Amino acid sequence: SESDGARGRKGTEVFCTFGTSDYYLCVNKNRPDLLEKLNQAQTELLVDDPSYINYLRTKYYSDSVKSRTMSESEKEWIKTHDSINVGYLNNFLPFGDTDKDGNVTGIIKDVIPEIFRSLGINDIKINYRGYDNYDDMVMDASTGAIDVAFPIGGGKNNAEKSGIYQSNAVVSSDEELIFKDEYNPDAAQTFAVNENNKPQYYSVKRQYPNAEITFYPSIEECLNAVKSGKQNYTILYGLRAADMLKNEEYSKLSMRRTDQAEEECFGVAIGNDGLIKLLNRGINAIGPNHIHTLANTYAGKLYTYDFMDALMDNITQLFLIAAIIVLLVFLFLLRDSKKKKKRIAATETAAHILEEKNEELAKSREDLADALATAEHANRAKTDFLNNMSHDIRTPMNAIVGFTAMAERHIDNKSLVKEYLDNISISSHHLLSLINDVLDMSRIESGKMKIEETDVNLPDLLHDIWTIIQSNVKAKKLELFINTKDVKNEDVVTDKLRLNQVLLNILTNAVKFTPPGGTISFTVTEAPHEKEGFTNFEFRIKDTGIGMSEEFQKIIFDSFSREQTSTVSGIQGTGLGMAIAKNIVNLMGGTISVSSEKDKGSEFVVNIPCKISETHPEQLTVTELDGMRALVVDKSAETCRSICNMLKEIGLDPEFITDINEAAGRAEKALEEDNRYRVYIVDLMMPNMNGIDT
Repeated sequence: SESDGARGRKGTEVFCTFGTSDYYLCVNKNRPDLLEKLNQAQTELLVDDPSYINYLRTKYYSDSVKSRTMSESEKEWIKTHDSINVGYLNNFLPFGDTDKDGNVTGIIKDVIPEIFRSLGINDIKINYRGYDNYDDMVMDASTGAIDVAFPIGGGKNNAEKSGIYQSNAVVSSDEELIFKDEYNPDAAQTFAVNENNKPQYYSVKRQYPNAEITFYPSIEECLNAVKSGKQNYTILYGLRAADMLKNEEYSKLSMRRTDQAEEECFGVAIGNDGLIKLLNRGINAIGPNHIHTLANTYAGKLYTYDFMDALMDNITQLFLIAAIIVLLVFLFLLRDSKKKKKRIAATETAAHILEEKNEELAKSREDLADALATAEHANRAKTDFLNNMSHDIRTPMNAIVGFTAMAERHIDNKSLVKEYLDNISISSHHLLSLINDVLDMSRIESGKMKIEETDVNLPDLLHDIWTIIQSNVKAKKLELFINTKDVKNEDVVTDKLRLNQVLLNILTNAVKFTPPGGTISFTVTEAPHEKEGFTNFEFRIKDTGIGMSEEFQKIIFDSFSREQTSTVSGIQGTGLGMAIAKNIVNLMGGTISVSSEKDKGSEFVVNIPCKISETHPEQLTVTELDGMRALVVDKSAETCRSICNMLKEIGLDPEFITDINEAAGRAEKALEEDNRYRVYIVDLMMPNMNGIDT
């Protein structure tokens, strides 16, 4: 039988596994074009959903003989246990901790249930016990007081000396060397080590065998010892370091990545072969991506933005406001003193002048109070924005850094490196979308965003939108209905790019916030316009998603507004999308509104007035692009080469220049002589002369 093909055969087990077989899609040898499209489609499918093949295997072969095959020791453990006791180390987020209500939190809370679910074991009871000391937890694991201990580090040798098996790595984390101010490689190797965390001791001894170690009762005490200069170094795991050092009390501490990575594992008593094999099987089943996502979520709890953080972030503005107030008070007092001297000579005149000046003073104070309130509001908005953006940017950045390090460690494993590169690509695209939102909002607020109206064919616009959104719709198993009603003028004059941006923003949100199996409807209706030669289009987008509260509907179009942070909702973004859409609709002379109800869905209505086109825009086909000359101008040669490669794929004949002045000269000469360039692609931010001026 062929592996997963051994499906649903009761009373059978896999006797021996050997060999592998690859399977391919095949086309007629006269259709290389179809073969190329199929290969490209498989690549895009992997980018859109790297877990799609695993999803299909789980869906169609979850009851195969192979998936159910376990060793005799595993079967015996499952047969003889209806519960499991799990020990974890306190004060060690993101791996584990006990919250203020006495409940377990951290990776351990989610990973253990997920492991048993992945193995199809759904009726086991899980009991948790927190430990303040690593050695106490290991002792209980070796004697059987608990079944599993987490996290276990320091290598298999140290684990077996303590009487426990060490599992495969649950999560791997780079180690960071923590020091004060600047790194000095000649400084004495004096280390602060947490006496309750033996793996930290193992890490120091492994990397710095000549280190002088002093024990402290907690990691916070270790950091304070380095901050005060009592010790030169301590070590933190990468998943903890960045968030812990963001706290204001550790602002003078810096970190430097070491050459080592620490693997956090499960530990079970030596001899408990069935349980260690089950845990290893479950770790492989759920994969590292899910666990790293959990780690990043819990790591955020190590940093609390408090009053001191806000004070230090805005210290310059506060000092400036205080200085202005003191200066104004001084000037007012000086002016009042002069008035008093004049009042001695002319009491009535001085009294009249004093009354006028007092009115001016009151108005000045009101203006100052308004200015102060405006500054405070701006500071709060900045603080909220930085809070959201720091987390949302850190999430894809952590993934990029983590998968890059993993790719370096497995550089000879082509399939693994490709998987890591795919994950890096996904995270990079998400990071780019965050930055694009911020840049769009910046252009809007600075008044640099302009509406560029051209002839637009409405069916083509709707087709482009469907092409862009359909892969995400299918991936979530949603139903999308696009309808038109009373549309008589298909050719209009509007800004196609910006209208696309508004509609795709709303549709993308509908896909994000609609659970699998839901429905999205997109209806376009034309209505008469009071001005001759114009018409009005209503774009109505309705979904059956999670909806939103009445309070959030009032601020949904404000900058940086999100009903839940990405940490809670698991859906990331800047909170700028709807603000950008609102501003674009306003620039186009239209309106946008929303109605929603919690857990029942949302409906957005966009009304845009459009001039009726007197011409029908030409449709440029792909075949017409063959051989067309193009000039690409960008200060980065690598960017130029990338763009040229993409243009070649659609039939154009491109060349590039990195110097803007040389490019302008070449383009001018071409216009005067042979007009050989039909397409120009120019960077807007070139030195000395921007793309528009060129």
